[in-house]
Amino acid sequence: MTFVSDATSTDPLGRFSAADILERTEAVLRDRFARIATVAELEAEDRASGGDAAGTRTEVAASAG
Repeated sequence: MTFVSDATSTDPLGRFSAADILERTEAVLRDRFARIATVAELEAEDRASGGDAAGTRTEVAASAG
């Protein structure tokens, strides 16, 4: 699983700010259950592979009509 940190949000809970919760969540997931990545990292990987995360290229054609 890839946890995309800058595509995730939450609300504060008690004495914990949203940033605190995100930081703790990443600490629990990192190297155990998930890889932590940013949107920019995933986009770079996608460009390098020439397509989507599964390694296949998706193209969208638009026609003038």
